[in-house]
Amino acid sequence: MEMKESAIIPVLILMLFTWSVSSDTYSEFGVTNIKESSKLTLQYTWMIHNFKLSTKPDNDTFFLQSPEFGPPGNESFKWFLRLYPAKSSVGIYLIKNSSSTIAVNDTFTIGSKKKSYVDTFKGTKPEGWPTFMDRSVAINSCLPNGSLVVKCEISTLSNIVASTEINVDPYSSTKNKVNKSKLPDELLTLLEDEKFSDITILLDDNEIRAHRIILALRSPVFASLLEENRTESNCNRNSSILEIKDVKPKIFKKLLHYIYTDKVDSIDSKIAKDLLVAAIKYDVKGLKVICEEFLYNSINVDNAIEILDITDQYHIPVLKSRVMKFAGEHAIFLIHSSAFKSLEQSKLHLLYELLVSMIPCKANV
Repeated sequence: MEMKESAIIPVLILMLFTWSVSSDTYSEFGVTNIKESSKLTLQYTWMIHNFKLSTKPDNDTFFLQSPEFGPPGNESFKWFLRLYPAKSSVGIYLIKNSSSTIAVNDTFTIGSKKKSYVDTFKGTKPEGWPTFMDRSVAINSCLPNGSLVVKCEISTLSNIVASTEINVDPYSSTKNKVNKSKLPDELLTLLEDEKFSDITILLDDNEIRAHRIILALRSPVFASLLEENRTESNCNRNSSILEIKDVKPKIFKKLLHYIYTDKVDSIDSKIAKDLLVAAIKYDVKGLKVICEEFLYNSINVDNAIEILDITDQYHIPVLKSRVMKFAGEHAIFLIHSSAFKSLEQSKLHLLYELLVSMIPCKANV
């Protein structure tokens, strides 16, 4: 059996011990679980404005330090970069902001220069390259406005972990696996095969058969719509049709898939934006959280303004704060985008908030 990276592959080693006392026999089971931990990759871009000025101090100990970065909610995987620009060779280091020990593959990129290495970080001890590139090459790698862009990618290494238990039911792992996966799969089959469906959902030229009870249990908005539909159609007994006009068919199918299975498959940031709006409209809280988290970790120069518009329209403060922070760190790219210029015509209050968030970036060295 081939082991795939990032997959968790449990291997059960069952050992049966027996011993005899007089004529009685006793049995006991021991279970060792072996699994491969999932791989985590973190990408970070640090922009240093007016970089050339930082190369003037005649001091080998002078350094610049980036803001802390890392995935939300994972305090043991927080990092910051430290750059020494005043030496003849520019040095760059990665520092973990926690006391734990972890092995990672880290890659630094400045201009056309790129270096990778496997480091074991113990506590907050810096690891990196004391002579990453010549200072003159670093200066020549700056953008036309004098800003230096430093990119860093951190990937955890696969780790084999074993844990042993005794006096356990040897079939418990199998039973838990079946209990966790069987119901969503069966509900998805119910949706796809249209078994026992009692409502037809109209989406433009598309028709989808579904089940009132599942829609009502998973979404209070659907519960209200179905009750309203039943009441209004009671006279002619035509309550088996529900028309949806505010969600695109492709997005609605993703919404319906989550309602039945509690899972979201095959989405990108564009789909996540539309799916987030649909989850808010139909009050599907779990899906809303998933889409927010996906967008939180997918913000880039191309989608930042559109995500910001959604957070402002639907009042999503945590995601909005993250976009504002991103805007402050990438102002030079955002202000030239068409999405940024469109705010001048549509949302002046949002444009003002965005400009305020960009002001501190001038002193970010």
